[in-house]
Amino acid sequence: MSNEKMKKDNVSVEKAMKRGEQFLIAVPMYLALLCIIGVIYIWNMDSVDTPTAIVGSILLLLVPLLYRSVAVTHWRIWAFARVRNVNELKKEALKEVILFKEGGWIERIEFRTPYQREILQELEGRLKRADDIDYSDIYPTSLGIRFSRTKFGIGLIFTAFFCILGLWLLYEQNLWGCASVCIGLIFGWEEIRKHRKGDQLRFDNKGIFSAIYGFVPWNRIKDAHVMTLGGTSETSSLEYKRVDQDVAIEELKSDVSMDDVNKMLEEWNEANPEGLEEMSGEEDPDETEDTDFESEEDEGYNESINIDELNIDASELRKIIKVYRNRYLQSLTKDR
Repeated sequence: MSNEKMKKDNVSVEKAMKRGEQFLIAVPMYLALLCIIGVIYIWNMDSVDTPTAIVGSILLLLVPLLYRSVAVTHWRIWAFARVRNVNELKKEALKEVILFKEGGWIERIEFRTPYQREILQELEGRLKRADDIDYSDIYPTSLGIRFSRTKFGIGLIFTAFFCILGLWLLYEQNLWGCASVCIGLIFGWEEIRKHRKGDQLRFDNKGIFSAIYGFVPWNRIKDAHVMTLGGTSETSSLEYKRVDQDVAIEELKSDVSMDDVNKMLEEWNEANPEGLEEMSGEEDPDETEDTDFESEEDEGYNESINIDELNIDASELRKIIKVYRNRYLQSLTKDR
């Protein structure tokens, strides 16, 4: 039994995620594109009446959903039985939309045989076991973060839809087809342009590189943290102050407390989703004077990078900041 278990616990989270992205994101996207082409073809057939075309279109558009409802169960069993750090895997899968939140309608339509349900119930026990994770070791020497691949794929589906629709309208001698093709090409070019930009953020033990502000070393960064603001639409951003003079080691170590402050802000935002909007309209002259005084005494540049479209979430980015900042501090002690 132990030998069998050791054989199963030999797949990394990254390998399981790649397999999930291939079979649960890429394949449904291709199926959706083919089904859209099929729907357009059905409506263009003179021999098919309207009721038959409607039924055929609905059945075709359900094909990607039906495929995914079957394939996701197979992936769950394969991945949860072979990956040691299943909690990390589940978190990454939820972030990349390979899995969806428990209890949601998408999870409820997942097809599972009685035998598969029994296996999944046994595998649920693995989620109660703590992962063997040392965050100081799981990240590479240099870590790059790009735009979300999932959003890129969804954007290409919309591009294909508008282009195919436009070509069909042009075939029917409808000039609105030109507008549809132009919208699809513009939308697709924007997605491809973002995807080709490469790393938007890069972390190592020397500092942070961003496509917007360039490189800044750790000894010139103060109060690096991730800010998440709630409300009607939640937004997250990497915030820090770039200073012109080296920051003391003791001050770099104390920056870790900013994460605790940010968690308190997140809890307050959830309880008061409209609080920030109400406060933004109020001006306190005393507060303005204090801010001006602080800016004169502590020169620097506040830099903010929105991470909503990147392939990272706020909680993961907080861990990344801690790990690479600690590596920088460790390198200083080694040099000494």
